[in-house]
Amino acid sequence: MAYLYSLLCLGFLNTFNKNTDLIPNVRLNPEVAYHCLQNSARFLSIRDAYLSPGEAWQRRDEFSKWEDFTISNDEKEIWIYFSIANSTRQPENFYLNGQLTDYVELYQIVDGRPELVTSSGYLMPFEDRPILDWGLIVSSSVPCQSEQKYLFRLKSVTRNSRYLMDYAITGCMKLYSQSGYENTYKLRRRLTYFFLGVIFVMFIYNLFISISTFYREYFLFSIYNIVTVLACLFITDAHLETGLLRTADWGRNIQYIFFSAIPFSYFLFSIQYLDLRINMPGMYKILKWIPWVYLAILISLVLSHYITAFMLTVVTTTPSFLIMLYCSIRLSAGIPSARFLLAGNIIVSIVGILNLFHLLDWLSTSLTVHASYTLQMIEVVMFSFAVAYKLRVSKRTMHRVRHLNEIQRERLMMEEAMRKQLEIDINQKARSLTTTSIQLLNFNNKLTEILNKIKCDVRSGHHPWEYVIRELDNLKQSEGYWKSIKTHFESVHPNFFAKLERNFPNLTPNDHKLLAFLKMKLSNKEIAIILNVSRRAVEQAKRRVKKKLGMDTHDMDIIGFVEGCPIRSET
Repeated sequence: MAYLYSLLCLGFLNTFNKNTDLIPNVRLNPEVAYHCLQNSARFLSIRDAYLSPGEAWQRRDEFSKWEDFTISNDEKEIWIYFSIANSTRQPENFYLNGQLTDYVELYQIVDGRPELVTSSGYLMPFEDRPILDWGLIVSSSVPCQSEQKYLFRLKSVTRNSRYLMDYAITGCMKLYSQSGYENTYKLRRRLTYFFLGVIFVMFIYNLFISISTFYREYFLFSIYNIVTVLACLFITDAHLETGLLRTADWGRNIQYIFFSAIPFSYFLFSIQYLDLRINMPGMYKILKWIPWVYLAILISLVLSHYITAFMLTVVTTTPSFLIMLYCSIRLSAGIPSARFLLAGNIIVSIVGILNLFHLLDWLSTSLTVHASYTLQMIEVVMFSFAVAYKLRVSKRTMHRVRHLNEIQRERLMMEEAMRKQLEIDINQKARSLTTTSIQLLNFNNKLTEILNKIKCDVRSGHHPWEYVIRELDNLKQSEGYWKSIKTHFESVHPNFFAKLERNFPNLTPNDHKLLAFLKMKLSNKEIAIILNVSRRAVEQAKRRVKKKLGMDTHDMDIIGFVEGCPIRSET
């Protein structure tokens, strides 16, 4: 991440870093890390066809100073003419970096004609490269107390190399001394392999954990690790040294795709790690559109539109990193795992600042490389522990939720058992009520038969039965049976009579009986037998009750009307 920010800043700095103070030659000083060729060389751009070294030397009068030099994005090659003076008492080596071109050639002017000293580049066979540290670096030696003239050729064969030509040499074409080269490249190469080895080990570890646990954060973090390794392999040309890949036009695009995948994978990992969809849904609605911008960057890189990809990366990467930093600060107050990401973001910011200071020549290469690699290894290890910590917290939370679910399930099972038992009790009471009502109905039927028989005897002159008739009539009119029915009824339908008395105080006890029988779903005939009245009398009683309730006489659902009325509060 930090190197991406540094490269972005370098692109802007190089645009304004042209030095127009032209000096006759480079005074090679071993105590100076590098010299800028823009201050002491002349340049010639070729767009039509490749020149031979002799043709380029014949056109040396066309070479121009840097301030008069123009460059576009379609140069086939650029020739640089310069001289180096060694005033020391021993030979001094110098090194030249071919930047982002496909390969370079260094010619020395001997007896008025150029002779090849060495060459290197992406498109040359690996065994032909004289320098093994970086694929595009060439070197030579200047004898003591002498001055030599050179032609330096930057050749672009692939399309993307031509697109990058104006970016590659804009700023400072550095000519390194021996000490400057060792400090800049050799030290970085050794540290790079150690740094990449640590990150690759973390990639294997996180990938294995992600497969075994199906934990998404581990998988996203392993992707972040591997794209970091691959991008650094491409950036340092280690893929050429190890023979992993022969770079061509498509290979250069892959290099930049992996480079742009670093902030994208870091972005996806941060969103998932902070659970922004849940913890900060408003911010997530904004961030969920950023992957589409990275898709546009990917398409631009595949099509070799590097300027478009560069501008989209600048517009996307820096704001998204600042948003993630803000989110981690906000969530770190309440979520312990977010503090790990906050610490990692702070480390990334420090690394970016260190590399920016190095680009401004405020820090040495050695100090910047040591500090950057150390901090980034700490960041990777910290993030790995952060994911492990969050996984442990998630498992603990999952076990706690599972335990609460078990308790909830047991409580629901108890409530279901109680509900079923209550239904059984209600059904038993309902059957008891129905049985009592049937018993009363049978009793009244039997009593009616006895009375009819006795009345026939009385009509025939048997007057002693008058007392029995009177007593049986009293027995028939007894309220004891109604009290028994009412007791069973209230156990099945509690508050039924209380609601009637509260909402309809004008109803009589006989009306209550009628409504209770209707609630029991008894027919008019059955009600008439129980009350010892005619069926027509029951129908008249129902009409009279409807009138008291304020119902439409055509509405037959009396019980539905009564139960649908809200209970009135007492005043």
